Amino acid sequence: MKILDFKYVDIDKLTVSEENVRKIELTKGSLSSLADSIRRFGVVNPIIITENYEIVVGRRRWRASRLVWEFTRKEKFRMIPCLIARFEPKFGNDPRIEMRLVSFMENMTRKWLKKDEEAEAVDALKKRGLTKIEIANVLGASKQIVDSLLNREYQEWE
Repeated sequence: MKILDFKYVDIDKLTVSEENVRKIELTKGSLSSLADSIRRFGVVNPIIITENYEIVVGRRRWRASRLVWEFTRKEKFRMIPCLIARFEPKFGNDPRIEMRLVSFMENMTRKWLKKDEEAEAVDALKKRGLTKIEIANVLGASKQIVDSLLNREYQEWE
């Protein structure tokens, strides 16, 4: 991934990338504490988007920002800080693999993924041609953990 630019982007110009690994439905209730924080302090950590304004990392921040905008109608909440990134075709000449890896790793470090989301993300990488060893190396996990996720035998990450 190469960061190309940092800028504030209108929340209505953004869409969620299919490579964003968080699939859980976001509700007003699940976003209320984040929305309150954004209302008080703004978005502290920029989201990561593609050159086509697809959100790879930061879907919750974007949705919470939309809620704050809808509630307050203050222009300062209409724009969200973004890192615009170009994703490299490192694995099988498909930049979407790196997009999914970045999204997966961001959510894993925050411990926000459910086990089925972890398994789905690893399965998608395997279907795109990465070997279990490549997946394990990139994620910093053991081959056994990758095996357990592919087999839906959930264990904690090492």
